[in-house]
This record gives sequence, structure tokens and C-alpha cells, in this order.
Amino acid sequence: MLELCIDIHAPTVLVPQKSDSPNLLVLSLGDLSIENFFKEISVGPKPDYVDNILVRLSSLHMTRAIILLDGSTQPQESILEPVKLNIDIKRALTLFNRNFMEYEIRGAVDLVKVNIGQRDLSTIIAIFKENLEERGVIESHDQGSNLNGSCGPGLIVPLDAAVSTPLSPPLVVSSTPDPVKKLEHFLTSSVDVYKKSNAFFSLEGLHLALYTDTEDAQLSSPVRDPLHALSKLELEELTASLNLFSDQSLEVKCSLQSLLVQDTRTDSTLIHTRVVCSCAGGPDTVAAGISVSSPNMVDITYRETASGDATVDVLVAEMSLRVSVPYLLALAHFFCDALPPYSNVDLQLGTPGRLPSSGHHYWIIGAHCLGLSCSLVLQKPEIIFFADPRDHGSQVIALKVPA
Repeated sequence: MLELCIDIHAPTVLVPQKSDSPNLLVLSLGDLSIENFFKEISVGPKPDYVDNILVRLSSLHMTRAIILLDGSTQPQESILEPVKLNIDIKRALTLFNRNFMEYEIRGAVDLVKVNIGQRDLSTIIAIFKENLEERGVIESHDQGSNLNGSCGPGLIVPLDAAVSTPLSPPLVVSSTPDPVKKLEHFLTSSVDVYKKSNAFFSLEGLHLALYTDTEDAQLSSPVRDPLHALSKLELEELTASLNLFSDQSLEVKCSLQSLLVQDTRTDSTLIHTRVVCSCAGGPDTVAAGISVSSPNMVDITYRETASGDATVDVLVAEMSLRVSVPYLLALAHFFCDALPPYSNVDLQLGTPGRLPSSGHHYWIIGAHCLGLSCSLVLQKPEIIFFADPRDHGSQVIALKVPA
């Protein structure tokens, strides 16, 4: 058994808008530390060992910058503030032991703060649009070779056997389930099911703030001007857990404690600046120094059985939506101004890489049909419409659903 301790000062990645543009994003991957040690666990006649791996990542951040004439970079605005991540991984060296899990992962991320202005959003969109367009052109024979490739498990009808016309009925090919898989499912479902691996991640919070552009295009400051604030989104206490069981089934749970969308414009005349929030409010104070936290605002559960059938359950509790037309117009104006202008070349090119329809179709029939059921539960939702959101005595229309 070998114990290691690795410290890496990760590199900085520069992503330009395109080859002849001075705009770019600077992603600093921060400092990475990885170490492991071994623990002895005595839960049986013989001692077992667990490999404990600790991963720490700090100072991960991203900024928007420009390239000067001398080749140096000048930071303009900070988009992602420094982030810290801690992961604790426990790996069992003895497999197929029910006394402890094969993998047990715990991860925690501190508060993540993201600040985006119109120029930041324009640069990000332009990178995906212009930078990716400069990649090499895919040869035509590669596209043709992909037509006869396999698309996954199941039966693929050859091209000459699946010629259809608008008047011909669709071709249906049925496949019988594999008896070996049926026997395997029966054997695995007949034994006791136990948890093999578990992963749990928590995020303290995510704060996203939107800012409009300043008048001075060359202004460079690491701190945003609160006078140009537009809106903020606050997600508090996000958690996600994954459980893998011995019969190849799994369960994923995600939860969100609170959600807030607020109008932060300094010149806003709205009476209620909270657009989306919880009807229950914050934690209820029972006594001095004692508080009772409110239930989760959003709960999402995904379960998949050993046979592949899945269920998705979504619960949204006590969410209030206050419709404000002036705020929505300001938000739409923010995103529309950040979009790059369309050129005539883009309109003429259309969708690249799409072959014309020739009447030949592929029919892919899976080996077995999988089921997916979804459910959405809204507990005490609330939607409020204001006749005049700038008037304290404005009449409102409130849509509520009792419990």
C-alpha cells in the first residue's frame, strides 16, 4: 500500500473569442491538492482496509479580459469569484463485503458567486459561436460512414430494407427479450438487496448577479458598480445524493432549500422587488438563539430499478411568483442586447451538416421497452398579478391553491 500527497498549481486557460479578436475569457484552475491514506476497519474475523482519498481545490475563478498590443492580458471584469471544493473519497479494498460500501464519497462546495454583465454574456456567446466555427471541416466520407454505424443496443434495419414512401405504412420490427437477461434479472432480484456505493454533494449556495454595461467601454474594475445592478438569483443549500445497490438499481435525490429572484435596479419604482420567493419566508424563530428551518423548496427524486424502469418525482413547495412586466421587459432587454447580431452569411448557410431527405429511413428497435413515469406536485403555489406594481394601494389578482 502506497500513500501519496500531490500538490498541483493548475494552469491558467485562455479562451479567445476567435483568432483575430482581443476579447477572451481567463479561467484559472486554482490549486489542487490530493492525498491518500489507509484505514483499518475491524468488522469481522479479519481486518479490512479502506483507501481514504482527500481532494481539495481552491482559488478556481474566471475573468473576462482583453489582449493588449504588447501581447499581455488586461483583466476587465470578474465573472466567477474564487471557489473552494473539498471531496472525501473512501474506497474499500475488499470487494463484495456488505459491512461497508465499495465507494463512499462526500463533497462540499462553498458559496459560489457569479457576476455577469452584458459584455461578459456577449463574449461567452461569441466564443461558442465564432470560436467553434473555426474548427476544421469534417470530411464528407466521415458523415457517410456514420450512416451504417451502430447507434446503440437493439436491432438496426439495413438501408435497403427500410425504404418507405409517404404512402407506405411504417416498418415495424419486433424483437424478443434475451432469456439470459431475464434469468439474470430473476436471480439478482431474488437475493437481498444492499447498498454498494453512496455519493453526497452539498453546495452552500449559488448567487448570480446581472449587471448592465457602463458608459465607459474601457472601464476596468474588479468590483462591480452597484448602480448598474439589474437582478440577482440566490439558491441556498443545494444537496445531491446518489445510492447504488447490489441489484444494479439506483436512487438520486436533489434538494433546494430556498430560491430568490429579486429586482436590484437602483432606479426601480416597484413596490415588491422580490419576483420569485418562498411563501413560507425564512426560518421561524422559536426562542432566543433557537430557530426552526423551513422545509425544502424543491425536492427531486429519480429511481431506476434493476430492469431499467425509472420514476421521477418533483415536489415544489410554497413558491410565490409575482409577475412584474417592467422587470420582465428590463430582463429581456438585457439578454437581447447581449446577443450577437445575425449576419447574412449565417442566414445563407442554414444548418450545416444536414443531408437532404431521400426517403430512406432507419428504424432502431430496442431489445426491450423501458418505462418512465414522472410526477409533479405543487404545494401551495401562489401567482400574483399587480394592476400597477409601482402603487402601494394597487389592486392585485392572487392565484392560490390550498393544501
